[in-house]
Amino acid sequence: MVDVTSTSVLADVAAWVIVALVLGAGVYQARRSMWPMTDWSHRGKVPSGDYREADGVVVIVLGWMMWMGLRATAVGEKAGSATEAALKTAGEAATKGPGAVEMLANVVFLLMVCVALLFYLRQIRGLDPVVLFGIRELRLKAVFGWALAWLAPLLLVVSGCNWLAIEWLKGFWPDLAPQESVKLFLENSHVGTRVIMGVAAVIVAPLVEETVFRGFVYGVVKRFTDPIFAAIVSSALFALAHFHLGSAVPLFVLALGFVGAYERTGSLLVPMLMHALFNAISLVALVVIGAES
Repeated sequence: MVDVTSTSVLADVAAWVIVALVLGAGVYQARRSMWPMTDWSHRGKVPSGDYREADGVVVIVLGWMMWMGLRATAVGEKAGSATEAALKTAGEAATKGPGAVEMLANVVFLLMVCVALLFYLRQIRGLDPVVLFGIRELRLKAVFGWALAWLAPLLLVVSGCNWLAIEWLKGFWPDLAPQESVKLFLENSHVGTRVIMGVAAVIVAPLVEETVFRGFVYGVVKRFTDPIFAAIVSSALFALAHFHLGSAVPLFVLALGFVGAYERTGSLLVPMLMHALFNAISLVALVVIGAES
């Protein structure tokens, strides 16, 4: 069953993040009008100058869609549109323990979101995602080197944050359950379901989520604010998109690490690979836990 209270909290947080995004962009633009020679968005290796106001509207719409999905899942409403229906499917895939068919539908939905975004950037905005996301910025060997160098300490930090978050939540949220997708993986030994979950976690999620949250959302928000504000907002949206209260803090920290790697290298391939390795390690850990239980 859906944890209605937890999802309601996430929906409230999502609403505040969207409000902070809009107000923050306004404040930064006001500062730029007062000090026109200062452009904070050019700091770092991630380019953001090609984005325009229309792209900011798209980010706000994406945030609003996420909020609608959280709200629909929390109150158990029937989605009133195709968009809400798709979002609710994605939410249920993370919170209600779907079977293989539902998991496959979630994978297809995520790919559709990514394809739609890439189409928007290429065909409507006239931007080349390969150049925009620094895909050719590093050689493949350097991508692996940077990913491993960043991921090792990040794993320790995220693990510590996960433990602290769980201990803190236990004090006033004793019935907090683990992610239902994790429970599904542990309790379901069906090969098809596990293969779909593995493909979704190690291939689809890194490609889609890094393209959406680091490549697009972070880049656009950075264009109208600065790297720090953009990192916080994009990482918060990334954490909320997983529809699980207990994972929100460690996922937020994980996303900040991905942003740092992206800014340091200028190549989205680095956080993509880090994301894939992180999810693969998590799945291996679940397999070990399942074998021991």
